[in-house]
Amino acid sequence: MNRLGLLFHIFSLFIFSLALGISNYTYAASTATETKYPEWIQEFVPYVKTLSRNVAIYHWQGVDNIIDHGIDNYIYYSTERFFTEIDIGGSAGTGLYFAIDPVVTFECCGNPPALIKSEFKKGVRFINIDDSKLDSQPLSDLAKEQIKALGCDNPSTLHNLVQPQNSSTCVEAKRILLDTLSVHVLVYSYTSRTIDICKSTSLAFIVNSPTVFDRSKTLVYTKTTPKTSDTQEERGFLEEYFRRINDPLRHFYFNDTPMASDKFDAWAKEHIFGCGNYPEDQ
Repeated sequence: MNRLGLLFHIFSLFIFSLALGISNYTYAASTATETKYPEWIQEFVPYVKTLSRNVAIYHWQGVDNIIDHGIDNYIYYSTERFFTEIDIGGSAGTGLYFAIDPVVTFECCGNPPALIKSEFKKGVRFINIDDSKLDSQPLSDLAKEQIKALGCDNPSTLHNLVQPQNSSTCVEAKRILLDTLSVHVLVYSYTSRTIDICKSTSLAFIVNSPTVFDRSKTLVYTKTTPKTSDTQEERGFLEEYFRRINDPLRHFYFNDTPMASDKFDAWAKEHIFGCGNYPEDQ
């Protein structure tokens, strides 16, 4: 081997060693990241899921509440309640409720009602707090000790911690858990009105952070909302949804032209939780 070839061989070995070192460092850093959680938080990691596309969500509310606060302030303060107000026995605690369909809770929230339609952004992380495995999975003794050190009343299962009913002692532990895992949406069992092309899914969402919303997709609809071209498709979807469940009260609330059937089916499968073939729909 001549001198030039020898120098090239030595240089190649140096580059390979450097690359191997970087690779090993990256793997070590990745492994450290995956195992950095305390024992009690690590036990929740298998239950964290991620949205693989934007998901449409719906919330009926009295018009005055939205006008008085503005939509951004209403969302911000409603989500903040998740950690500042103690649960008094509701399905999933305080926070901002959203349905998977535009029908449920139409009559619940003020007269005249307004519909807030938004979308969770792709990549949002969530936990289904009514997952049967979560409810039955006991916490390890070490996890119980770590949770108790945070002032929590030593819940016996994973579900008890995520949903600390009527207790102020677990709020801080719950905040640490969800913030550490970047989980800002809890899915729980609730009534829903699904359409024929979707599987029957009785679920709803409780949101604890305004960061999960796609603000460009956040709209407020009332009976007097001006009908502009940029909201025509969304209004048409709502009208067709109301028509398909055969509910005249809602069907004529907006009095728009329904979206074409084939276009509606495609839109629902792409955007409605439980209607598509995405991992989170299963």
